[in-house]
Amino acid sequence: MSNSLENCDVRSISIGSKISLLFKESAIFEEQTALIGIVETVKYSGDKNSDFPEILDLLDKIWIQIGENKRIYGDKKRSNDSIKEEIFFRLSKQMIEDFKRTEMMYAGVNHPKYNIKTKEIALSTVKSLAEDFK
Repeated sequence: MSNSLENCDVRSISIGSKISLLFKESAIFEEQTALIGIVETVKYSGDKNSDFPEILDLLDKIWIQIGENKRIYGDKKRSNDSIKEEIFFRLSKQMIEDFKRTEMMYAGVNHPKYNIKTKEIALSTVKSLAEDFK
């Protein structure tokens, strides 16, 4: 498994204008293969009246989908910073195989105040993530 951030831009996904997800590594987590990502939220300083949810309310609402597999939601890994949080996505064997075949990938957030789905993730991102599983 890889533990590399050689090209952060390729491993980063913007989910709308307020959330970005940077996949930093893959690992065996609780006896299952997982992608581990860092979630960042963007809050504008002039946005004091915004009803945008707190990051902790969003972590278990962020999802990825590879190929025709079901969406999988992230699980909170640990909390050590109020602006950046780590989450992990537990991947099935089929999802790993679909990564290796560079199947289409999507990401999104399923929250009433921020419900959004990306367009198909760039092939360069999928290829970079697939390298973790070779």
